[in-house]
Amino acid sequence: MKVLKKIIKIAVLLFLALVLGLAALDIYLIKKPEQDAKKKIDGMEELARQVEDLTINEKVNVIGLGEATHGNAEFQELKLDVLKVLVDKYDVSCFAMEMDYGEGVIIHNYINSCSGMTIDEVMDHISFPIYRTGEIRGLIEWMKEYNDLHDDKLSFYGFDLQNPDVDLALIGDFVKENSIDSDPTGAFEPFVNGEVSLRDESLNHAFEELESLRSELYSNKQTYQNLFNYDRILECIENVFRARELSVKYAKDNSMVEGSGYRDQMMAKKVIEISETLVNSRMMITGHNGHIGYAGNFVRTMGSFIRDELGDSYFAIGTDYFITK
Repeated sequence: MKVLKKIIKIAVLLFLALVLGLAALDIYLIKKPEQDAKKKIDGMEELARQVEDLTINEKVNVIGLGEATHGNAEFQELKLDVLKVLVDKYDVSCFAMEMDYGEGVIIHNYINSCSGMTIDEVMDHISFPIYRTGEIRGLIEWMKEYNDLHDDKLSFYGFDLQNPDVDLALIGDFVKENSIDSDPTGAFEPFVNGEVSLRDESLNHAFEELESLRSELYSNKQTYQNLFNYDRILECIENVFRARELSVKYAKDNSMVEGSGYRDQMMAKKVIEISETLVNSRMMITGHNGHIGYAGNFVRTMGSFIRDELGDSYFAIGTDYFITK
């Protein structure tokens, strides 16, 4: 009996030791990466420079600022810090973000005091929650204050094409304000209400009507070109068509490679189109590192398409973490 009790006691102690050992190992495996992540990157102090010391080659016309992740306050604060330097020292007059084109129109009109919206209403029109932040709000307000004080105005654009709800709303407003007979936006209600996707065949008639409106606006340019937002409304229409094509490509491609490649190609096309409208000034674009960079791992990046077209006149700045937690 004593031998049995001793065996049981030893077994219990061994079991407890095993449990405690596994618990300690578990804590170690969880905490070690966390502790490692909090360490400063060796040598960063020697490599780091102040934003104010940023230098841009004179042949560069488009400056891209990437962010290692979406949603971090520091990366969003950096957008405004860099923009201020580029506006002050390098003749940047145009700022473009990874958001849908129509949302950029809303913000552009706001910073030029011609929208009648409050800043809260403007922020409500941003579809990505990651950009409905105090940092982006501050950036928009700074651009508005700048334009209120300067004759040379700043412009704002969105170059993405995933959520064209705002584009459709702007198209509808334009049609009503100018008493244009063709108004296809009502036919898109099933999409706007989330009932169908853009690629749904039930929207074919809506797209036919949108095509008729596009033809009307192009054919009678002399009638409409002096109307408020005319050029940008045409771009809103183009964006809706591109958004449908993107939706189709994503649906056909389970790996999303084809869709992602098309998205980056169309975003690059939009950036290049905008840059070509600038006279004696430059533009700054911002988005994820995976879009801004010159190359990607699986699909071609927006930056690679821009680089092919603009060469060394496109300059990309990537970001990464110095201290993480």
